[in-house]
Amino acid sequence: MATPHRIDLKVEYRSKKENRTIVVVNPAVRIELDHLLYDRNANHYYLHRKKAFFTPNAYIAQDIVRGNYRTTGRLNYNLSHQQPDLVNTIELVNDANPLYVQKGNAALRPATTHSLSFDLNTTRSNAQLYNFSLSYQRTRNAQATERNYNTQTGGYTVRPVNVNGNWRSDGSLVLNRLRQAKAVYMEQSHVLYLQP
Repeated sequence: MATPHRIDLKVEYRSKKENRTIVVVNPAVRIELDHLLYDRNANHYYLHRKKAFFTPNAYIAQDIVRGNYRTTGRLNYNLSHQQPDLVNTIELVNDANPLYVQKGNAALRPATTHSLSFDLNTTRSNAQLYNFSLSYQRTRNAQATERNYNTQTGGYTVRPVNVNGNWRSDGSLVLNRLRQAKAVYMEQSHVLYLQP
């Protein structure tokens, strides 16, 4: 059973000018306590895990006002972690189904994900003209399942593993044009790229 605890220290700055600047930084720390009682094949396992993770997040926004036009840019960063399931870290073999043998992996490490996003939009007299966004995400030690085929039995042996190199990036652009007094014409494009 996992018991998470989180410590936050939020620092925020907001300027009072019309061209307002906002900076928010939260150097948070998350502490996870895990306990597992597990019995299998006449073996008794009691596992205890305590881990502290640095999980900061930051947000920066800037408003630029020129007459009836307001342009706003936002930048977000977030660092997150995910622990492997504690039962998967037990080095045992579950061969109750000989065609699907499951193994544990004591060398599993927590997954770490960096996320970065950027948004930019301009409005005129409170009507949005466009919205442009980009995002990027990269994961280290992502959790996956390794599967090996046994040519003699026709079955599989699987075990949890860590993999690196996973990332994704996407972006979008939405254009709004006022065609009539009460009608808005929208053009939208979006692109997504994944690196498995």
